[in-house]
Amino acid sequence: MQGERRGRLTVTMVGERTDDDALRFADFIQQLDSVRKALKETCRIRLPDAAKEVEFRVTELSRSSPTTVVLEMDGQPGADDMGEAAFAAFVDDGAQIERGERPRGYDGKALSAFQEMGSRLGKRVPRMDISANGRTVPFSARLHHSVGALLGPKQYAYGSITGKLEHINIHRRQNIFTVYPIAGKTDGVRCHFGKALLEDAAGAVNRYVEVVGKLTYNTIDPHPEEISCTSIHVYPEVDVPPRLADLQGIAPDATGKLSSEEFVRELRDEA
Repeated sequence: MQGERRGRLTVTMVGERTDDDALRFADFIQQLDSVRKALKETCRIRLPDAAKEVEFRVTELSRSSPTTVVLEMDGQPGADDMGEAAFAAFVDDGAQIERGERPRGYDGKALSAFQEMGSRLGKRVPRMDISANGRTVPFSARLHHSVGALLGPKQYAYGSITGKLEHINIHRRQNIFTVYPIAGKTDGVRCHFGKALLEDAAGAVNRYVEVVGKLTYNTIDPHPEEISCTSIHVYPEVDVPPRLADLQGIAPDATGKLSSEEFVRELRDEA
């Protein structure tokens, strides 16, 4: 789109019906929400210092075949420059992912958001074009398959996760909760549980737990994507495992007169 104002993202979607390119309402909402998620992931990767504050607003909405939505960064200091950088990265990184290449810094969570964005393309949403800063990229069902290849085949192992249990969802027997690990992965791990663990899971909300079961990994991230639970152990409040930050300064004289580096070096020499 030549002459397009910078700091804007234009999303154009064509529906199934060939007579007027109309989209079903549910498809429109779900597809636009998947764009929002992928865009937020791009900001997390490319604008880490500002990602938590980033929000977007719809500045134009048109149904004059095809459906077009224009987004801008929500009004805040430097919003125009931030929007220009975020939208340009979103289009460039998305095009790279569609080609089957992993952009620098992208992890499984970010790639999975783009995979969701491509899940309805070629089906309920036959075509979607995204434009920013004079560049337009057409996205197709290839996006979904490309991410699948990048994430690789699923790998499984039995193990456990220790952290805080939150966000339980039993609607329509989904039986899912999220555990936020004490150390390592900062994002939550999705946990699936059976009917037999319903009471245990419900009673463990906002408590620290150890969840045991079958872990699922992709080939990119060192931490699991999800776990199928076989048991849930709830820690008593007095037995909550300490965070790494809680251990800082707990034994200030442990190394004697040696620095931490010298102390560790001596331990290695003795070994």
